[in-house]
Amino acid sequence: MARKRDLKKAECEGSAKRPCADSPKPERNVLNDGLLNLYKKELDLKKEKSSSSQDESNRENKSKENDTDTSKTPSKSGKRSKMAALTPKYSTVNFDNIGGMDKVLNKILRMFMHYKVLQLYKETDISPVSGILLHGPPGCGKTYLAHAIAGEIGVPIIEVSATELVRGISGESESMIRDIFAAALATGRCILFIDEIDAICRKREANENAMLGRMVTQMIKSFDELSQKDPDGNIVVIGATNILDSLDNALRRGSRFTHEIAIGMPDEEGRLEILKVICKNNLSPDFDFRWLAHHTPGYVGADLKTLSSIAKMKGLNRVVVSVPPDQSGDNVMDFEKYLEALPISEGCTSRICSNCKKRRFCISA
Repeated sequence: MARKRDLKKAECEGSAKRPCADSPKPERNVLNDGLLNLYKKELDLKKEKSSSSQDESNRENKSKENDTDTSKTPSKSGKRSKMAALTPKYSTVNFDNIGGMDKVLNKILRMFMHYKVLQLYKETDISPVSGILLHGPPGCGKTYLAHAIAGEIGVPIIEVSATELVRGISGESESMIRDIFAAALATGRCILFIDEIDAICRKREANENAMLGRMVTQMIKSFDELSQKDPDGNIVVIGATNILDSLDNALRRGSRFTHEIAIGMPDEEGRLEILKVICKNNLSPDFDFRWLAHHTPGYVGADLKTLSSIAKMKGLNRVVVSVPPDQSGDNVMDFEKYLEALPISEGCTSRICSNCKKRRFCISA
């Protein structure tokens, strides 16, 4: 009997553990399932918000990195402006627009003979001109002469001011020097004009600025590379300076600035030629160029141009104030307007005596 009881007890426990197929399934708790689903949705929303905030922070970090990168590297507009400055241009002036430099102009034309007879240079083993250095006092026409050379020969000119090559970032100034020589090589036959070259090519032994010393070294290296890449002398470098002795000696020898041309103060004949070029429009028939050239000692081309501008303004004022509207303004400029302009123009230490009727100077205290 006891054994039967144990068997029945075991069967009951097994049936309790293994529900029969015919027995009905237990009912699900719908309320608990709804709460669990809501909890899962809240977790998903929190995850989405955290991921979106991380994405925004990553974007902000990337934008900051881009800003720092653009501050270190030149912008596209800066590159475009730099390339625009290195664009070759054809000059609109020639030797007809220059007066008082006949000897200098003849000397310059002989320097460019290899443009016409290059084969003769090769047969005689003569190296063509690689660089010309124009030096002289301010206002004597160095920059204007460089443009006139390009216009007379008929080649484009790439004009660069030496101060434009100086940059604040280390290495960029040397890169600018390489860029101007590369632009000249890409152009072909042209003139590369560097104005105020003494600003970046001073003597290295007397220069305490390390960056300017590196710029001098880069200029020398660029000259040497130019002579190797352009043995025919298609590219001629012209430099202009007011202080010749301040330039590094290495630039004034070898295949660099092989020729130096001094442009000094014009004499009376030179001033006469300059005045004839400057004052050639709307002049009265009795205009005395000789007297004006004789009484303007110490004037350079810029001073004479200033004198002419002041005299033209006085002539214009006379026409506007004095000439009736029904009369024409021909012969606006007469000699008296230049006499009135002389004491106003720069470079003159004397003035016209108002009590003197003759055309002469008198020194005033």
